[in-house]
Amino acid sequence: MDADWRRLVRSADCRVFYVHFDERDNSATLGVETREVEAYLVFTGLTGLRVTGWGHEEAGRIEVAPRDGQFADVLLGSEVSGIRFRAAEVRQAERRARPAPGSP
Repeated sequence: MDADWRRLVRSADCRVFYVHFDERDNSATLGVETREVEAYLVFTGLTGLRVTGWGHEEAGRIEVAPRDGQFADVLLGSEVSGIRFRAAEVRQAERRARPAPGSP
């Protein structure tokens, strides 16, 4: 399953449709989608959270870069406008296939 979410966020048409921060669990949940699938990724053990803007353009770019096998650096948007944080763990909470266009 780990390879599934990694492949999903690398997809050229992947975009973020949902962002939720939970200060109680020190976590972020991201809803990401492509034409074929939507998934929810939960990032825990957050550090370095920085929000410099959020909108349609920022939602179209997501980068998750593993660091030292222990952390993941996450960037939504760009260095100029977006959301950035480091997470201790990442897991896929849910994944749904989307029906093909024109199917019942």
